[in-house]
Amino acid sequence: MRSATFPAQFAAALLAAAPFGAPAARATTVAPAEAGHYAGRKITVEGVANVTTTRSGVVFVDLGGVGRGAPFTGFIAKENAARFPDVGRYSGKTVDITGTVQTFRGRPEIVLTDPGQIAVK
Repeated sequence: MRSATFPAQFAAALLAAAPFGAPAARATTVAPAEAGHYAGRKITVEGVANVTTTRSGVVFVDLGGVGRGAPFTGFIAKENAARFPDVGRYSGKTVDITGTVQTFRGRPEIVLTDPGQIAVK
């Protein structure tokens, strides 16, 4: 016959074995040319950056190409540009951009609102 405390002992054993502070699930990492397949999903896109700032203050962080030839863009609206004061330093470097992919004029992009969304590899 089992003791009355068996369920409590079992629960305590499970809790002792559980990994506390486990890291959050990581976003899928894809190449710039593959980002369009992930519209609506949170992913990380990795590629060599080319940063362009327009006269109006909008910033484009193109990965895998330049301008319209780039298969993917990280978009920083002028309202958010001040949050990314050194964004130009990413040009020519391999970076990760993380966020939810959306399409604009048929091209995949992630809107960047927080500097934590972009990291140099």
